[in-house]
Amino acid sequence: EATNYEEIWPVRLEKHWRDQGHDVEIIKAGVPGFDTRKEAKLLERLMPRYRPHGVLVAFVANDLFTNKPLVREPAPVSPPTETTPAEPENATEGEAVAADVITVEHERKRQRNLHVVRWLQRLAIQSDSVYRTVYERTGRARYFTVPLEPSVERSLEVTTELFDHMASTAGDQNISLAVISLPQLYQVLSLADGPSDGIDPGHIDATMTERLDMPWVPLADRLAERYVETGTDLYHRYDGHFTVEGNRATAQLLGDLLTPWLETLEP
Repeated sequence: EATNYEEIWPVRLEKHWRDQGHDVEIIKAGVPGFDTRKEAKLLERLMPRYRPHGVLVAFVANDLFTNKPLVREPAPVSPPTETTPAEPENATEGEAVAADVITVEHERKRQRNLHVVRWLQRLAIQSDSVYRTVYERTGRARYFTVPLEPSVERSLEVTTELFDHMASTAGDQNISLAVISLPQLYQVLSLADGPSDGIDPGHIDATMTERLDMPWVPLADRLAERYVETGTDLYHRYDGHFTVEGNRATAQLLGDLLTPWLETLEP
């Protein structure tokens, strides 16, 4: 669900700092769907153009699902194989028309069923416990499951390498780099109500804080506290994006937490 540009957290963060008297401009260069690897490559292109004093990189646990090393091994080339062309259809005109009718009716039923499923999803995910239960039955729950699976450990190693590369690239140009860890709705709900057995919604932040030599700013605990205090949804339940209140809370928290970092950038 869309949020007005003026309400997104980078815009509100910029306003927060300006209201405090800081002469700051935030270049909103985030791209929807980018993971850490794509951000690293984007940063290489943008830093020489804008010459910023500092760079804030937003990290979401989703990035772990797709992060790959900057240099990837070439895929093996398989030898060509012979294929047999498919036999032509021999249906009569009447059979073809009947097949079309059946196909249309099947599609109508599929669409009706899809609408029912989506309605049930919307109804179910209003419940925190149901949302968590459903999430924990998906493959993505393994990124918060302890002990870590080897594949998750490898994802963390790759992500560490990507951030180290970004920090090195920025450092070569005397640019300070900090990472904002934006939690998923699942992490906030899990922390707000107490995590399930074998689940640690904060282990990614703890791991990256230990491994990286740069500011890593996690918001999961603080947003969970805000949710418990106010009872106001900080995320749209259906797509997991911040609500207006979620954007405001994020900007306010970051404005306070990152002010010391900002002041190191000012002349």
